[in-house]
Order: sequence, then C-alpha cells, then structure tokens
Amino acid sequence: MLKNFIMKNFLTYTILYTIFLITLKFILNKFNIEFMSWIYYFSSLLIFIMTIIGTEQLLLKIKNKILKNISIIISFIIFLITIYFFITVSLLFYNPTHIIERNNHKLQVTVFYWDKLHTIYYYDYINPLMRSTENIDIETISTASLDDPFEVNFKYKQYTKNSWIHSALKKYIDILSIINDEIYKQFNRFSYSI
Repeated sequence: MLKNFIMKNFLTYTILYTIFLITLKFILNKFNIEFMSWIYYFSSLLIFIMTIIGTEQLLLKIKNKILKNISIIISFIIFLITIYFFITVSLLFYNPTHIIERNNHKLQVTVFYWDKLHTIYYYDYINPLMRSTENIDIETISTASLDDPFEVNFKYKQYTKNSWIHSALKKYIDILSIINDEIYKQFNRFSYSI
C-alpha cells in the first residue's frame, strides 16, 4: 500500500525533497556551513529524474488515448532537450573541487576559471558532505590554460588527492562536441534535402 501511495504521488515527494534541501541549506548557512558541490549536482539530478517520473505518471492518467500518446511524445522530446541543457549547463558551471592538506589542516579547494585567471578559494573542510562558507584564503593564477592547476601544476599536485572527475568531464566534453558536430551535419543534410 505504501509503495502505491509513493508511486502515485512521486511529484509531491519531489517538491517535498526540494523544500527540504532548500530549508536545510538555509539552516546550515546560518551556522556558516555549506554543502559540498557534489551534493548539489546529485540533488539536481535526483530532482530532475523525480520530476520526469512524476510528470510521466500524470500523463499516463489521461483517458484519451490519442491525447495521451501525443503528450508522451512531446514530454519525451522535452526530456531529451532538458537532458542536453542540463548536461551542458552543468559542464559550463563546473568548478573543480579538491580536498587538500596544508600545514596539517584539511581544506576544501574550489577552482574558478574566468578570463585567463584561475581563482582558487580555500575553505575549511568539515566532512565529506559539508565545508565552511567563509573562505580562508584566495589565490589567483594568471594562465591561458583551461586546465585545473591541481591537475597539471606540480606545485599544487603534491597537495591533492584523487580528482578523477575532472578528467572524466574533459572526456565527456569531447564526446559532447562530437555529438554536436554530428547533429549539425545531420541538420544541414536534412535542410538541404528540403
């Protein structure tokens, strides 16, 4: 019975989870604590998937078969566009984070890249889920490279632990650009045939 109730109200639970996350973020910020960035990425993906499931549940309740099929096709197209948008925006606003140890003090480091500058923010590390909101130190490095200084520069590399996500995202960006090129070719071929 509980399983049926949850499945019938999936969109409601999505809204409740979102409200819970925002409330918890507000409370933590009052104590100068912030979630690690992976929590936001995971929560965004979870909310997105739960919204899609909840929307499909609502669409399946439509009685008219033709209207139901058209709605499902339209929602599937919107789903594909949203996935593409979600991944692209996530990659554009991705800032690598690292857990380092400096002077026997554990820190969480976030690297921002803007206009040939790497700005590195250092925060107190609390646990795998949280860090402090107040930065301890800010460092700026002038470089033309988009590479994460913690991945390439020996000065920083000695402090880092494992940062496999940065290399995985680089590979994903390459794959995404290949897919974009192929879609562009197919669109041009289709538009010329008309």
